[in-house]
Amino acid sequence: MAEEAKQLRIDSSPNDYEGNEATSLREHIKDTITDELIIGLCGPIGTDINYVSQCLKDILEDTFNYECIEIKLSDFIKKQYSLPLEDKTFNSYNSLIGKGNEFRQDHGNDILAKLTIHKITQHREKSSKTQADLVKSKRVCYIINSIKNYDEFRLLKLVYQNIFYFIGVFSPLDIRRKNLKDKGIDNPEIEKLVEID
Repeated sequence: MAEEAKQLRIDSSPNDYEGNEATSLREHIKDTITDELIIGLCGPIGTDINYVSQCLKDILEDTFNYECIEIKLSDFIKKQYSLPLEDKTFNSYNSLIGKGNEFRQDHGNDILAKLTIHKITQHREKSSKTQADLVKSKRVCYIINSIKNYDEFRLLKLVYQNIFYFIGVFSPLDIRRKNLKDKGIDNPEIEKLVEID
């Protein structure tokens, strides 16, 4: 025989939440709705993602009064393997791609997304004087340059949900080749980079 249904008792009426307590709750919730943005950029080697990142930064800062912080995923790889920061040779690109693959193989495909989330959390904590400040709305945009695989994208989207915007940046192959050539990379090396990226 089926168990008797339990009775649900509601102790308070909607009117109990009117007045100062309800106003305080509404204000608290309103304070947690954030203007914060997370923008992830993705594009193949030779595409000038740095230009797109700088344009976004300029527009958001100058027109919309945002503080913009760029996070370069390649910086995590360079730090992990003590690679030169600003070297733009074939060997440096080749090494960066190889070490990036090694880093992901050793620590999971989403390791760079995890490090990004940690860096964003650190920035939030550093810029907040109190625990309450952590959840207050801030006009900050984190520009992530550049996402290379689906697992990175998936984790960032899972964590940041509807404040995460993903932008694919594309240049035709001939422009990408020219951009790499302008950095002093020879044609056979350009083809190898395009192939392995």
